[in-house]
Amino acid sequence: MEENNRLFIGAEIGRSSQSSQSSQVLVRDMERRDLGKIAELESICFDDPFSLQTVTALFEEGGVNLVLEDPTGIQAYLMCSIREATGEITTVATRPEKRRLGYARALFNNLLLELSKRDISWVRLEVRTDNLNAIRLYESLGFRKIGVARAYYEDGKDAFVMSMARR
Repeated sequence: MEENNRLFIGAEIGRSSQSSQSSQVLVRDMERRDLGKIAELESICFDDPFSLQTVTALFEEGGVNLVLEDPTGIQAYLMCSIREATGEITTVATRPEKRRLGYARALFNNLLLELSKRDISWVRLEVRTDNLNAIRLYESLGFRKIGVARAYYEDGKDAFVMSMARR
């Protein structure tokens, strides 16, 4: 990416009582040194987390990989592989105690800007059918359900396949 650091302030981040922290929140490109923390956050956020090896492989594919951090460290991240003219969001997570502060939205807004610069016309992701908060976020960003992946997760749970056509 051309610009390594992106600062989000104002309405996008910190809409709660923690709004004084908004100017201290930074979205930046993920770096190799972040991978251990990303794998650790995966294990905190998911019942079936990606291993450090999987996170490393996704990172090495390139694509658009972002972290959101504050002075205490990485609070959220997003990894998106790019194949042909399609962005495939492989994982996105926010530390549980930092959810509903606009962090995931900030990551997605950065991602969509970067994909636009790269002329990526299609973005897709999979989300657990019971993850209603994530589904609402994705729909508010313009994603639409296009199918169901049966038994997608290790525990046998289904996933909605969602996509967005970029203009």
